[in-house]
Order: sequence, then structure tokens, then C-alpha cells
Amino acid sequence: QALALFVAMMKLLAGLVFAGVQGTWSLSLRDGDKPASFDCEWRKLAYAYGRKLLPRMGAFESLYYALDLNSDSCHTEMKAEATHSHATPDLPPGWRDAAVFVDVHGDDTQVGSESHPLRSLQVACDRAIAAEIPLVILRAGTHFLTETLTLGPQHSKLLISSYPNERAEVSGGKKLQVTWVPYNLTGANIWVS
Repeated sequence: QALALFVAMMKLLAGLVFAGVQGTWSLSLRDGDKPASFDCEWRKLAYAYGRKLLPRMGAFESLYYALDLNSDSCHTEMKAEATHSHATPDLPPGWRDAAVFVDVHGDDTQVGSESHPLRSLQVACDRAIAAEIPLVILRAGTHFLTETLTLGPQHSKLLISSYPNERAEVSGGKKLQVTWVPYNLTGANIWVS
């Protein structure tokens, strides 16, 4: 619903600006009132703005398709989700040795070091407390919880932080693996999964 409102507002804005350029300031939004190239550029601008407004959406696939940016008449590439580099910025002295690291591609059978990170935030928190390590560092990406994260009084002095200069998110949602296939691309541009 918010996406539909966003798309409608961008179309309204495009119509108002184009009408102002023509000097009429009418509020007509019929497709024939503006050149296709103008409409296409506004849709591309709306996509870029949406990605900037909600960076957690990554490539923002739903907005990309809602704006019909995969059509032949107005095509732009879907921006891939930003990847992170494992380049090591300067950390405060001693933190590399006094931290348990978690990566979305980690493995809970590893030791939790920077080069061999864990995958589960719960496992990392529990191991950090057991080893009297005060810090859990999350590498960039969305860390999906497979079960409720349980923190008790024993975790009270534990600091959970993202890696410097990286953006880590913890999500209780479920990552969906969907494949979009065309259903009706003649005029309606409908895709299903």
C-alpha cells in the first residue's frame, strides 16, 4: 500500500512538473500529456530515490517492477544490492582479539574470529559470554534470526555492534527465495512467483 502511494505521488509530481514546464499548470496525468522519455526518466528517478530513502531494501525489486522499469519502452538495470568488502579498517587497539565475529556467510562450527566468523548471533553471544569476551561484531548484511534471540542477565555487559564502516542489520523476518516469471507482459506487465 505504501509502495502504491509512493508510485502515485511520483506520477502526480511528474504531471505537475511537466504541466509547469508547458506553462499550463493543469493537473492532467493522461499518458498523452507528456512525452514517453519524460515519464521514463521520472520513473528512473523515483527508483533511485526509493533506494536512497529505504537502503535496507537493497535492489528494491518490488519498486523496480512497480515502476515498470523492465519494459522495452523504459528499461534500466535493477541495481544490485551493495556488497561489502572484508577490508579491515582500523579498530580500536585489542578489539580484534577481544571480539566474536558474525557474518551472514559464516559457519557456527568455526571459532568466531575475524577470518573464521560464526553465522548465528545467538551462538556468538553465548560463546562470547562463556569466554568472557565483551564484544560481538556483526559484518555487513542482513542477519536473519532463525529463532528468538534470547539474552539474559549474563549478557548484560555484552556489546553487539556492526563492523566499523559497515551496515549490519538483524531481522526477525524470513528471507524469501522467489523466482519471478512473466505472466502477462502485453500492456499489463504482470509477473508472478
